[in-house]
Amino acid sequence: MLLPGLARKLRLARAALLWERLWPALMPAGLLLGLFLTLAFLDFLPRLGFWLHSLVLVALSLAFVELLRRNLHGLSLPRQEAAQRRLEQDSGVPHRPLSALEDRPLAGGGSVEDRAAYWELHRQRLLAGVQRLRLAWPRAGWSRRDTVGLRAVVGLPLVIALATAGDAWWPRLERALVPGTPAPAESVPARLDAWISPPAYTGAAPHYLEGRSGEEQAGGLLSVPEGSRLLVQLQGGYGTPWLSLDDTALGELEERRDGVFRSEAELHEGGVLSIGRGREQVGDWTLEVVPDQPPWVEYLASPARAARGAVHFRYRVADDYGVERLSAVVERQDAQGAGEQLQISLPLPGRRGEAGQGEPAEAESFQDLTPHPWAGIAVTMTLEAVDAAGQSGRSEAFETVLPARTFNHPVARALADLRRDLTLDPGARVPVSRGLDRLAEEPDHYFNDLVVSLGIMSAAERLLRDRREAAVPEVQALLWDLALRIEEGEVAIAERRLRELQQELQEALQEDASQEEVERLMNELQSALDQFLENLLEQAMEGLEDLPPQEQPPGDDNFERQELQDLIEQARELARSGAREEARELLAQLQRMLENLQAQPMQQNELNERLQESREMMQDLQEMMSRQQELLDRSFQRNQRGDMRGAEEGEAGREGEEATPGRAPGTEGADAQTQEALRRELGELMRRSGDMTGSIPSPLGSAEQAMRAARDALQQGSSGQALGPQGEALDHLQRGMEALLEDFAQQLGEGQGGEGSTFGRPGDEETDPLGRRRGRGGYLQSGEGVEIPEESALQRSREILNELRRRSSERERPEIELDYLERLLRQF
Repeated sequence: MLLPGLARKLRLARAALLWERLWPALMPAGLLLGLFLTLAFLDFLPRLGFWLHSLVLVALSLAFVELLRRNLHGLSLPRQEAAQRRLEQDSGVPHRPLSALEDRPLAGGGSVEDRAAYWELHRQRLLAGVQRLRLAWPRAGWSRRDTVGLRAVVGLPLVIALATAGDAWWPRLERALVPGTPAPAESVPARLDAWISPPAYTGAAPHYLEGRSGEEQAGGLLSVPEGSRLLVQLQGGYGTPWLSLDDTALGELEERRDGVFRSEAELHEGGVLSIGRGREQVGDWTLEVVPDQPPWVEYLASPARAARGAVHFRYRVADDYGVERLSAVVERQDAQGAGEQLQISLPLPGRRGEAGQGEPAEAESFQDLTPHPWAGIAVTMTLEAVDAAGQSGRSEAFETVLPARTFNHPVARALADLRRDLTLDPGARVPVSRGLDRLAEEPDHYFNDLVVSLGIMSAAERLLRDRREAAVPEVQALLWDLALRIEEGEVAIAERRLRELQQELQEALQEDASQEEVERLMNELQSALDQFLENLLEQAMEGLEDLPPQEQPPGDDNFERQELQDLIEQARELARSGAREEARELLAQLQRMLENLQAQPMQQNELNERLQESREMMQDLQEMMSRQQELLDRSFQRNQRGDMRGAEEGEAGREGEEATPGRAPGTEGADAQTQEALRRELGELMRRSGDMTGSIPSPLGSAEQAMRAARDALQQGSSGQALGPQGEALDHLQRGMEALLEDFAQQLGEGQGGEGSTFGRPGDEETDPLGRRRGRGGYLQSGEGVEIPEESALQRSREILNELRRRSSERERPEIELDYLERLLRQF
């Protein structure tokens, strides 16, 4: 029975003996194989051509087989005795203990017990020797067979050839084994050119893929927008090119020209992007595809009627890559036209495709819907924003009645009513035609205007004889023009033309129209503004003819026109210099000013009375704040001087002490009486505010309570304890003034039939008839809220623009540079 571990050592010994017998026999064939591998890694055999390559392969194969046959003939496996002897020799133990363990004791003299004891002692000595058995490493015996050093002659070139092949060792070996494989020129290392191009509307830069596992990106993660296009171009390498995303084929690389493979794919999901050829992976990247979120839009304030009847929209929009289109969806709610919709295009804040990009952007717009047949009908208004991907977002629906123009002339009012009847019931042609006939019979009611008379008769006949559906809208448009002519004459026509040009110019700037088109629209807008202001002035002067001389205001007839014309000129210069966004903001300011402009401001007696009262209240409040500040200063000076009891130290004050030069005037007792009087005045002002606006701002109530606490502290002779309440009273008065301003703005805006106010802070700012704030000294802030570039920046912009145009005109420049210059010029 073998000892534990001895069997394994014997097996290893037999394997070592087999290796020492086998390796010298395999050495000649191994040297021949090394020679073949050297030729294969150097890519030499494919250069011989198909037939010679095949002949060399056959010869090498036959020689290899013959060497194996000759050297392996007569080779036998090592026996157990040889393994034991090898193990004993390697261990250096004497007397061959492994063989002796197999001996048996012979029968002889002596007792059996003595023989058994001696034999057991002998075995213990043998086992002690067996424990020291160790197997040495096999000996190849190369030196005995290779006496001339062929090993180095073959081995060194093989190492050099393997280093030369590099990663292409396997393709070269395949070409050496298979005659007729394509030329070695195709076995150059694979070269990859790959880009990920985000959709154009995102404005994001393309990503060039290089390196492995996204080493050029932080954390190995590359974020790209959804819908990005992947372009892959692969050349070199060996085998079939492949492109996969998370081990799923993403597309097929097609050979476009000799040895160049190309593929395009659109990315909608993230994962590990891998590109390679054959068994070689050229690169892999971890992609995160960021989905394109739909835009959102909301009202900043409810749509309201402006001073001149237009609907004032104030809104905020946002999208991750910018809003492409914004509109107000108006839907009828009456029984006759329920479900009918009207879309009104609204200007975007910023350039198209950049509005609300990333962060919310705010804008406003005035839309004159009084000419629309739906004017005066219940509708819902919903804002809808659409991005470049076609996704849309909607705001909450706002229920209202479309503003309708108020006509004072009875005939104009009758025409507007008949027009609305056709909207509510398009089939009521006969009743409306009869109503028009009755109006035509009394031409003296509309000043015997021949144009109006012919228009009314034409509309009546068309309703009866023209049975087309389009006839009703055409008649409605005619009735509207006739009503405007009767009511306001040329003013209404000029106003409508002015609004149309404003809208066209805003759209031209937003859509990057040519500079020639912008200049044309600017000129037309300037002419239309002149005509509108002249007609408006004539109408206003006609309304003032009947007023007594003392009620006619000594206004400035030219300041409005000059200010508005200067605003247009500023917008023109900004557009020329490429600052079209600022030009759009100035035009929006112009639109707000025109909407606030009243045709007959001196006839709004009630509004003027409320305006005067609000100014007086604000002046009283400012005076109250000034007096409260004086009280606070005197209390602070007394507390610092230590003349009276401190708020913290409780020192005894000297009541009744007369003021001395260099000290704050007044005592606590006198200031307590002043503080009480100030509190009573505040109570009276709060009563007046409640009568005028219907509510009292809460900061004024807090100010009254703080004044009461300050009065009590002063009556107790503690200036230090009065400091806190007096400071709080001053702060609450300031916030109360701001709250009163908001309340007055809302009240006076409703009094004008619109929103916004036409007044400012008394003694600080007030507004002119255009709704702008007038600063100290009467300076008009025509560019309020618009950041106008300085003249140096405008001049620099002009120089850059002229230089771009000069270079673009030099057609001998490279085509790629000319394309780049044209793209730059499109921005201007």
